[in-house]
Amino acid sequence: MNERNQAAKVLNKLRNAKLRVELAFNGNCSEAIALYEKAFGVEAEHIARYKETSPDDRFQYPEGTENYVLHTWLKLGHDPIGEIGMHDRMPGKECSYGDGVSVSMGLGSVDAVKAAFDVLKEGGEVGVAPGTNFFCECYCEVKDKFGVSWIMMYN
Repeated sequence: MNERNQAAKVLNKLRNAKLRVELAFNGNCSEAIALYEKAFGVEAEHIARYKETSPDDRFQYPEGTENYVLHTWLKLGHDPIGEIGMHDRMPGKECSYGDGVSVSMGLGSVDAVKAAFDVLKEGGEVGVAPGTNFFCECYCEVKDKFGVSWIMMYN
């Protein structure tokens, strides 16, 4: 098979791919869930906790982490690409967020952008306050108290 046919085959498979953001936390995922539910006016889907794993699973968790979040997700809008997965990391495998990645979201109105910004800025760092710019009606940047950087806009 020539290179062009191989590339076409790979691209065809990617057409059905979905990209989803997964955020990791250091034992405070439940707190982050509450903040994001308030910021975006959504509810987390089933919140699975470490203690819900079966005893015969290979997944072993340290004492004191029973209520850590094993997995949940927030659905933002009707598009399945608007899902954010969330979980807690094990002690000793903590995470930190760098400046190279942001969660970028297009929200449904200027008011939605401003409301989410107002919630996320508490205890966080404002990068760009909500306002108009050359490419959209409302744009802002904020790093929340967990270190997650958010870019939100309304066109």
